[in-house]
Amino acid sequence: MVTKVLWLNRIMSSVLFRAAFLACLAELLTTGVSAATLEKLTIEQMTQKATLIVRGRVSGCSGEMHGSIIYTRCSVKVTERWKGQSADVVTYVVPGGSFKGLIQTFTGTPKFIGGDEYVLFLWAGRSGNNQIIGLTQGAFDIRSEPASQAKASRAATSELMLDSTGSPVRDTPVQLNASELKARVVGALSQSGTAR
Repeated sequence: MVTKVLWLNRIMSSVLFRAAFLACLAELLTTGVSAATLEKLTIEQMTQKATLIVRGRVSGCSGEMHGSIIYTRCSVKVTERWKGQSADVVTYVVPGGSFKGLIQTFTGTPKFIGGDEYVLFLWAGRSGNNQIIGLTQGAFDIRSEPASQAKASRAATSELMLDSTGSPVRDTPVQLNASELKARVVGALSQSGTAR
C-alpha cells in the first residue's frame, strides 16, 4: 500500500511539474519576450547591405498586426536620398508596438518620434516592406545644433552582438557629424561602384 502511495505521489508531482513547466512556457511565448543576436555592422557594411538610405523627418507611426506579431509602420518625409530610388515619403516597419490596446515589445528595436529627423539604412524584405538594418544600428537620430553642424547619433544596443568571426562583442554608441556620416556612405558606395 505504501509503495502504491509513493508511486502515485511521484506521478502526481511529475504531472504537476509538467503542467507548471508548460504554463511557464506558454507565458513566455505569449508575453513577447524576445532576444536578438545581431552582427555588429560598420557604416560601410550597412551601406552595402542597404537597398535604400534616406535622411528625413518621421511624419507618423501606427501599429498593425500580422499573425501574432505587432509591427509599427512609420512614414518618413525624405529630405535627402543617399542610396536607392525613393518617393518623397518612404514607409518602413519595425517589430513591436501597440495595436487595439495590445502592446508587444522586442528588445533592440528602435523607437521613432513623429517630427524627429533620422538617417535610415533600410532594406526591403520578402514582403516588400522596408526594414531597418541591424535594428538600432541602422537608425541615426539627427540633432541640428546649427544646421551646418548637425550631429548623427545612435545609442549602444544592449543586445548580444557578434563580430564577423562569430565572437561576442560589446556595442558602443556612435556619434559623428551628419556630413561625416554622409561622406562615409558616399565613400562606401564609390568603393563598391554602386550608384547613388
